[in-house]
Amino acid sequence: MNHKHQTLILVGIILISTYVVGQFSSGQPVIDETKGIEQEMQDTLIAPDTSLALVEYDVLDDTTSVEKSLVPFEKESDTTSCRASARIAHVENLSTGNVAYTKNAFIRWPIASITKLMSATIADDLLSATSTITVTQEMIERTEGYASFDAGETYSVTGLIAAMLVFSSNDAAFALANEVGEDVFVAAMNTKAQELGMSETRFSEPSGLSYLNQSTAQDVVKLLSYLYRQKPELIDYTRTKRVYLEEYESGRRFTFSNINSFAGQRNFLGGKTGFIDESGGNLVTLFDTSKGPIAVIVFSSPDRFKDISTLRSCYE
Repeated sequence: MNHKHQTLILVGIILISTYVVGQFSSGQPVIDETKGIEQEMQDTLIAPDTSLALVEYDVLDDTTSVEKSLVPFEKESDTTSCRASARIAHVENLSTGNVAYTKNAFIRWPIASITKLMSATIADDLLSATSTITVTQEMIERTEGYASFDAGETYSVTGLIAAMLVFSSNDAAFALANEVGEDVFVAAMNTKAQELGMSETRFSEPSGLSYLNQSTAQDVVKLLSYLYRQKPELIDYTRTKRVYLEEYESGRRFTFSNINSFAGQRNFLGGKTGFIDESGGNLVTLFDTSKGPIAVIVFSSPDRFKDISTLRSCYE
């Protein structure tokens, strides 16, 4: 090989090396597509990949959006004890909009029975509170073995809404949706989500049993804020320790206890639990504090009540 060819090869190597180095120093984020995080943000709803390596980001200040805060930031105070074990967590003041803590709050995730907060909203919008609905065997069969009622029992719309929110009745959700037609009902759920600016939220059915019901912690805060301000009676249901329902035909009264361990506690304004295998333990809560109402949310938590207690005590 002559000197001319050697020189050309050397120049080529230098140019290629300069290009590669420039790509890694250009400041552009490098997306590892194998982690699937980018795909989670697309319109196509997918089963969650529990192997995702989700990353925690603290908010730099009250005006910095989470999406743009791609550099981990430690607060001046020691917040190590305030870390949530949940894969997704978010703490936000509803009065000021200030975000005290956030962890992957932009990731779309199956929300399970938190879906029922929107189902209650639509039922309250579309149905008369005093009208009655009869539970059918078909509704019970769709609960996957977790039915709350017997076929043929009749309850008021108000009673079924309470059943959904207090003890997370799936057959109540199907009964309410069926009254106007489930397709119409679910379409209204998605329309309301868009009206509230919940751009990363999609619903496929009213109970939350399907993993296709997905949202983000950031979106769910918008729903909680709407309910807190516009439909406080629905939030009030979720804070009660128990609810009494009267079956319309027989007049029998049934007592159901709230499955949320925060129910009845001082300063607890309300919230909703959610769990399916694909989502893990989800929990959204509202607490009254000296700084105003705060929303504390965790998705995919190994101990959701502990996570909520930890975040609440650190940031209220």
